[in-house]
Amino acid sequence: MLMLKTGCVASKYQVIHALNPQTKSHTISEVNNILYGTSGSVELNLIFDKNTQELALNFHYRDQDWLFIKKQSSFMFIFEDGDIITLSHLGKINANVTKDGPRPAIIEEWGQISWTRVMMEKILQEKIIGIRINGDNRYKEYVRGLTTVQRRWKKTIQRYPEMKTQYQ
Repeated sequence: MLMLKTGCVASKYQVIHALNPQTKSHTISEVNNILYGTSGSVELNLIFDKNTQELALNFHYRDQDWLFIKKQSSFMFIFEDGDIITLSHLGKINANVTKDGPRPAIIEEWGQISWTRVMMEKILQEKIIGIRINGDNRYKEYVRGLTTVQRRWKKTIQRYPEMKTQYQ
């Protein structure tokens, strides 16, 4: 397994099976699937709820700069064939900072993105060349490490075919 370094602690990518304590649903989830930018990172982990048969992408943005991720068209996935798929988050985006509050050393925003049939097909068929996270007044783009993240998504989807059943 690949070891990634975040701060002073090494984080290991893995796929885990868990029980959601709030909903009592069984889940299959990636952890530590991280892209690094110039001043921070974004963690993008597939999660599948076995009870509801829903597939989503958990995100966790950590950076020195605030972003205040937009409510609509939050994430843009740019593919080698020129297609761009724009996805929005589900529910609330959590943050450790507010527009009027004190600024922490590392700003964090996290939540969940819906995973569509079109996104599933594109991830399995086309190379992803960029991810843009849209904020209120700025955006962050990630291009390094996308091959690894996409390869992990494909491997997880292939290893757990039940993830694909709702999209077929």
